[in-house]
Amino acid sequence: MFHHPLILSTKDADEPVFWDQYRVMARVRIDDTIKVYFRQGIKLFYETRKTRTLRETFERTLALFFHQGWELRNGVMVPILPPVEELPTLAQFRYWYEKEHNLKGPMIAREGKHLQKGE
Repeated sequence: MFHHPLILSTKDADEPVFWDQYRVMARVRIDDTIKVYFRQGIKLFYETRKTRTLRETFERTLALFFHQGWELRNGVMVPILPPVEELPTLAQFRYWYEKEHNLKGPMIAREGKHLQKGE
């Protein structure tokens, strides 16, 4: 299991329990640098043979691109992240992903359904 400082592990479940901090309204403006990080995170962690959720992809992206260093906790290296209010939210990541990867919809609406096959 990937260990992240914003994740609480539980003894009874295989899935981690996430803090509600991910559900907070947008805190950070998504600039060009963050978009590059999001794109790289998607390529590294989501568009792979391993099946990861968008949430897992988001967490790994935060750990890789937004960390301020690493520390050893209980024998596991974990990223040191800035305060939550300085990080993009899962909602922002999800919005950006859906907007960025749903480009076919507007093109189909504009060009017609015949483009769906054999684009």
